[in-house]
Amino acid sequence: MICEAIRQGPWSWIQLRGGGDVQSWLTGEDVDLIGSQDAATALLDAAAQWVQQGLCHIHVQRQRSKKINLQIFSIDGRERIEFDLWIKLNQFKDGKSWLTYDHLASFASKGSGAIKRLPLRLEWCLYIHHLHCKKKSLRSESFFDRLQTYRAQAIQEADQRVIKEVDLLSHASRLPSELLESSAKYLQKRIDLHHGFIDRNLARFYGEFFLRASHRSQCVSLIGCDGVGKSALIDALLKRWESRLHYKKGKHLYRKSWVYKFAVIFLRPLLMQDRERFDETIAGPVYLRACFGLRLLGWLSRKKVFLLDRGLMDFVYVNRKTDRPSFSFFSFLSRWFGVRITTIHLVVPFEVLYSRKQEMTQKGQSEYDRAMFEVHVGRCPSHYTLYYNGMGLTESQQALELILTQVCEGRFSEALD
Repeated sequence: MICEAIRQGPWSWIQLRGGGDVQSWLTGEDVDLIGSQDAATALLDAAAQWVQQGLCHIHVQRQRSKKINLQIFSIDGRERIEFDLWIKLNQFKDGKSWLTYDHLASFASKGSGAIKRLPLRLEWCLYIHHLHCKKKSLRSESFFDRLQTYRAQAIQEADQRVIKEVDLLSHASRLPSELLESSAKYLQKRIDLHHGFIDRNLARFYGEFFLRASHRSQCVSLIGCDGVGKSALIDALLKRWESRLHYKKGKHLYRKSWVYKFAVIFLRPLLMQDRERFDETIAGPVYLRACFGLRLLGWLSRKKVFLLDRGLMDFVYVNRKTDRPSFSFFSFLSRWFGVRITTIHLVVPFEVLYSRKQEMTQKGQSEYDRAMFEVHVGRCPSHYTLYYNGMGLTESQQALELILTQVCEGRFSEALD
């Protein structure tokens, strides 16, 4: 159902290689699509709606601005489709030249459907440069399967040049230079590539290289509205993996500090605010102290794997129990401070949320889920999972474990193996 919705959705993508049928998406490697930023936004928004409807879970990962990795999991976590959504494809001349959807749109197949294909010769040349850029092995089973697919298609279209080049590549131990040169000439005649490295503004450059979590990151945060089931799910995971996982209360990233304790003793009485409202008033210092606390947790506890019940963006989100929650003025700090660890965003229908804890309004829940989704999928780097938690506790725990082992790299994934 979801695959067909992607194939017929209100967006335009070009599939760069691989099979176009749903079964090949389910059993094959990641599906490479190139499209506009608007198409990416529309697809991600639709995927979020599918999660809200309880049809799937999604994981969005962004390490560079040029590409978004989208993984869609079945509700039980056992099946997965992985898409690489390219906004700018820089796989030419060692990354010094790149193209966008607009370069290829005029060549794409016409007709119904949101997923288009390129002419065989053009797609084959792009594949040659993909092999060179990614330094792909020419001995793998998937490589030979891809070659056989191209050969069968070339025979069907009577393209003798592609047949010859496929046969040459199938017997080569490394990519022949003449094949790379001929494909480059073919592309240059038909496509006016952009030359030079992809531009990045200062904030994005800083984020990609200084805020990105290590592949060995040992922390995962669970976020969501009050009553979404964070505590129950964390307790279930800790009970099953008590010797490997540890729990860290998110608010302790700042409330354990002496500076905060002095502020509570001397400043809060002057403002006459409860603890929660006081935290929102000093959201900026709270966020910065939580950032430092998270870094400190990573530095001092490298042999432990931690689950947090709150994310950094929660500390700059105010009025969350009203109909008009929003990010604080201090949310700009998130562009410059705070390591981007894996974040699991739990969502449930409002009826389920209200039956568990009567603290959030329906509009407040909707605003929170929308705001957290937009900020996490829109920033780079990002490592974000939108997870439907409206199942039974056992089913939800099992599905989350399956997803975590696939989306988390490093020690956390090893802990659940």
